[in-house]
Amino acid sequence: MAPYKCVFLDWAFTLSNSLFWNHLDDPENPHYPTFQAIQATLFGKNSSFSQMTDWMRGELSSEDVIAFICQQNPTFDPQLLLQELALSCSQMQFVSAEIPAYVHQLQTMGIKVVVATDNMDTFSRWTVPALKLQNIFDDVLNSYKLKGLKMDKTADGKSVFFGDYLQTHQIGYGESVLIDDGDEQYGQIISSFGIDYRQIEPRVGLVPELQKLLS
Repeated sequence: MAPYKCVFLDWAFTLSNSLFWNHLDDPENPHYPTFQAIQATLFGKNSSFSQMTDWMRGELSSEDVIAFICQQNPTFDPQLLLQELALSCSQMQFVSAEIPAYVHQLQTMGIKVVVATDNMDTFSRWTVPALKLQNIFDDVLNSYKLKGLKMDKTADGKSVFFGDYLQTHQIGYGESVLIDDGDEQYGQIISSFGIDYRQIEPRVGLVPELQKLLS
């Protein structure tokens, strides 16, 4: 008997280590200074950008965020930034080439395997179609489309992110698991939704955890 009806897999630093504009992170690339400026604008210690979760909740688009970057860096070409963002998202890779095979093995055991990611419109627009994730996984849940993060709760304590999926597929308490690199407090919130939680080491922990499930 399969241990779970459904295995949810996080994307960033779980299924993939790829980052936005990652291909520009090379001193030999002519757009390397642009990459450095983008990082400083969005993630630097002096950054005034505080809307990352708004982006992940579907309240901002990639174009909105690029407009902010260009406001802070007036010489930047927004079309170039969008083009390079789309390229980086379409070139994202799994942490291991073995991931699709492990997913298929779980599926042959009767287990649904679903990407569950706090992510942006970038994921649905470019990453999912480029990597053909819909052909590999049973479903893809993106906070941008669901208008809520994995930790978000409704007024009565139900999951904004997972609730509809669990109900639609009749997945009960303890019949699913989320594999993610989030901390213990994050895991406690996930567990309150009736989803088992397995915290892994970021970037390198997924394959060993999948092997445990398969064994």
